[in-house]
Amino acid sequence: MNKITTEKVIKTTGEAEQIMRRAKRRAKRLFGWKVISLTIILVAFLCAGVVFYGFMQISAWYDVNKVSFQNPLILRFPVVVSLRNVSTVRKSTRVASTVIVEPFLPIVNEAYRKVRVLESNAGMSRKDLLDLHNYCQSIGKVNEIGWRPFGSVKRFCFDSYAEEYAQFKKTFIERLEVMTLDEALCIHNTGKKQPMCKYSVEFHNL
Repeated sequence: MNKITTEKVIKTTGEAEQIMRRAKRRAKRLFGWKVISLTIILVAFLCAGVVFYGFMQISAWYDVNKVSFQNPLILRFPVVVSLRNVSTVRKSTRVASTVIVEPFLPIVNEAYRKVRVLESNAGMSRKDLLDLHNYCQSIGKVNEIGWRPFGSVKRFCFDSYAEEYAQFKKTFIERLEVMTLDEALCIHNTGKKQPMCKYSVEFHNL
């Protein structure tokens, strides 16, 4: 190999080495940037996935659990002195006395309705203007249940329906505490205590 050929080989080899070094530097810069960018993106997605998973787990936990914050511990004196609520005690006594009467009210209400029908057709009968309920209506009063004080032959009238019902309820409750409904009805109609009478039979047939 002559000198000229040797120089050409050396020159060509040097250029090739320079080209290779430049290519390596470029590849290194290119791949290094891409790798860093890809790594950052992957880490960001991974963090987002972890946060989302954690949020879903916490949400699922709160769906089945409840967190309550209790009041802080308060030290109190063990003995407290206060006035008695006298009005509450009296009210309870009144309620207790009312409960004794309550069981009879459905019977009394039904009896009042049916007795009005038997005695005056609920105030609608006009066959005899001398009937008690017609007489009471003519003077602006009422008595549609045929009630009169014992021993009195005078026609008796109530000032209002409320007074009529109150008297009927009071009388029948007193009787139902010691006798049957049939006996109370017979006394109401005939004034005599009987186990059954025509009036009570008509009452039950209504």
